[in-house]
Amino acid sequence: MLRNNAARFVDGKIAMSASVAVIALVMPACANAQDVSSPAPAPATATAAQSPSDSLGDIVVTARRESESLQNVPVSVQVVTGDAIQKLAIVQPSEIAKLAPGLSIRLAEPGNPSLVLRGVRWVQASGTPAIPIYFNEIGFDPVQSLQTMYDVGQVEVLRGPQGTSRGAPSISGAVTITTRLPDLDEMGGYASGLIGTHDHQNVQGAINFPIVPGVFAVRVAGSYDNSQGNRVRSIYAAADPSLKTWSGRVSARFEPTDTLSINAMYQRLNQSSDFYTQVAGAGSSGLYASPYPTTLRFAPAGYNIDGRSAIRPGERLSVQETPNKQYLKTDLVTVNARWEVLGQVLSYNYGIQSNNRPKSFGTSVDQANVLIGYDQIQEGFFADRAYKNFHELRLSSDRAAGRFFDYDIGFYREQARSSQHTLIPNVLPGARGNPFGLPNPVVNPAAIDRYFLTADTNIQLRTKTYSFYGNLQLHLPSDFELSAGVRRIHDSRPSSIDVTTSSGYAAAGLASSFGGTCPTAAGLVASPVYAGVCDAFVPAGTRPTQSLGKVYTPTIYNVSLSRKFGPDVLVYATVGSSWRSGLPALANALPDDLLFPTPEKATSYELGVKTSLGRRARFNAAVFQIDYKGQLTQFQGISYFRTDTSRVDTTNVAFLYNVDARVRGAEAQLTVKPLHDLTLDFNLSYAKIESQGGQVPCNVGPAVSASNPMNFCDSAKGSSLNAASPFTASVNGDYTIPMDNFDGYLRFVGSYQGRNPAFGISDPDFKAKRNMIVDLFAGLTGPDAGWDVGVFAKNVFNTKRLLTSTTLQNTIAPEFGATGLSAVTVTPGREIGLQLRYAFGSR
Repeated sequence: MLRNNAARFVDGKIAMSASVAVIALVMPACANAQDVSSPAPAPATATAAQSPSDSLGDIVVTARRESESLQNVPVSVQVVTGDAIQKLAIVQPSEIAKLAPGLSIRLAEPGNPSLVLRGVRWVQASGTPAIPIYFNEIGFDPVQSLQTMYDVGQVEVLRGPQGTSRGAPSISGAVTITTRLPDLDEMGGYASGLIGTHDHQNVQGAINFPIVPGVFAVRVAGSYDNSQGNRVRSIYAAADPSLKTWSGRVSARFEPTDTLSINAMYQRLNQSSDFYTQVAGAGSSGLYASPYPTTLRFAPAGYNIDGRSAIRPGERLSVQETPNKQYLKTDLVTVNARWEVLGQVLSYNYGIQSNNRPKSFGTSVDQANVLIGYDQIQEGFFADRAYKNFHELRLSSDRAAGRFFDYDIGFYREQARSSQHTLIPNVLPGARGNPFGLPNPVVNPAAIDRYFLTADTNIQLRTKTYSFYGNLQLHLPSDFELSAGVRRIHDSRPSSIDVTTSSGYAAAGLASSFGGTCPTAAGLVASPVYAGVCDAFVPAGTRPTQSLGKVYTPTIYNVSLSRKFGPDVLVYATVGSSWRSGLPALANALPDDLLFPTPEKATSYELGVKTSLGRRARFNAAVFQIDYKGQLTQFQGISYFRTDTSRVDTTNVAFLYNVDARVRGAEAQLTVKPLHDLTLDFNLSYAKIESQGGQVPCNVGPAVSASNPMNFCDSAKGSSLNAASPFTASVNGDYTIPMDNFDGYLRFVGSYQGRNPAFGISDPDFKAKRNMIVDLFAGLTGPDAGWDVGVFAKNVFNTKRLLTSTTLQNTIAPEFGATGLSAVTVTPGREIGLQLRYAFGSR
């Protein structure tokens, strides 16, 4: 029987089970703080769960490496608890962004994440992460940390400069993911399962064992996820898209005394995927390009899209003849130790990242299907195990009330090595038909086998980075606080690129030109494919090594001044700097001056306010500006002349170019509790990164060649430098319906992205449009949330909006003209499903 909600609103009484359900939504609500380096930021959940039912309660965050109230920390962070992750059926890290406007985590293709925070974009293979992902306090590569999400204690989206207290000197922010710690006193665990449309299944669980109660415990967790990935299918291939992820984790917790704690974790992840690059457009015109007659038709219009009039973005289609493949096999190890001694705290963090699978990927080179009947595959593999390790040693004061100052000093070191080979296929004259006649897009397998060579690009990467840092907080009279930090960095990233080409044959001339026979003395032989054609042997070769061995020693800083006006208002101002190095443009055969970008420098300014409006509302806001000198900006899809094969190609996601830029933005959050069982959270973010002028790579200008390897154009001041929408907003809510023996619930998440009309680097005609995605959840939960049965609908209105677009240049066979297609990404499709969960003991 339902209890009268209005009556309970008047008399102020409520069941504890309803309180827990309501406060669980407050946890994912945006919560402002800074950075977390404590290994166990769980207090936010516990504190909120004990709060009175008619108030929002206090959110505790381990922000500045100490437990503090959210409203007392003078920087910005958004918190998503493990409980909220389960309630909103979040099984992929990319879904966290729905609760954190201004943050974008996209996995349009497996193994290739992209992140945006405060207008700053980072993609895989583009150097030091601009938005680091800290997994149990260790800054692993995002591609290793953003593949699955299970048994998580808390996620924090940190905004603003992080470099003086963490390993990576980021300027826009970072994301921390903390796994669940073992419970020292009580056995427990959980099991959950999710079934969704489009063949999506997810199973995960954990079990907790106190080996020595109160002293030592072990937790074992695991997850299996099977889906169709981005759901893009090919009109030419029968194989369906597939994404399978297996992961297991063992965590140990050891606390022999009240002053010593050691937490260790080992995680293994295996992932395999078959996927296609989504395309949109009208397809090829079917007309030859110069030097052939441009009015002459070689195929019907739209021949590369199966004769359709066009492919629309909402159709989620590809034209590849074979799928791309991606493989991951990763081991992660973390150790977090803390010792309180003599009124100080000594902390040590250690991490290992190891990629153990030799083969890494296989990607189609002919994503626009210019050549019919053949799909060139670019393969990548590691010559040996890719390895990375981290060490951090920190000494800090043991925070206590009444102290005049607190401090942190520390040392951080990161080392990495990898040797990756990329096998790039290249066709030679004769591969696309008799070169002394008209070329044919329908491939003859015998011709491809003969007129073909492979360029093996071997990229040796090393990272040797260490730094010393210190932070000081002064607790001044009149509720002022002044904090300052500095980090001295020693950064060395020696790298080298070697290119070796295999041998092959190229059609060189007509036998009739040599009197009817091919002169062997000139190195020519008769073609076994084309009668009357002479072939020349192309020997294997090597290109001189390109290398970079610079050492950088920058210094960065962060200063913040804040003041409390009574218990409910905090005002703060922060200024900080950053420095970030890039990596060579992997698999882009460019001259040295374009292959190795110079490091970027940035300065951030921020003003913020935090207010508590009674116990039923919170309002926090900030405005900020980031000034970049030489920002590492991605320019994908730019035509250039390859130095290894002497042909035209287009840059991939790893090509970066330095551009002076500025970001200006604002953020705001309002959390209200109008009813005992209803919590609403409103968030908005505006952040736009704009060019400050100068020259940038472009596809306008004379034909690229050895003497003109790439074209450059003026970058208009004020033009946008990434495709992410400047304005984003979200609203989410949770309504609990108490019943006699169990509770019902209704939840929703609405996320909005505005337009980005000023972006057009890789596709001049692309303009990002606004979109709104709504997720709905409903179900029943048992006493103390011990069981849960629910249904959900993500993207309930099946919104289909174009997010990114990159023109697919015809570099594989330029004689067949423009492809008429762009590689695109769209909003995730609708998913309807059922979720079941059972928990016992310590959970």
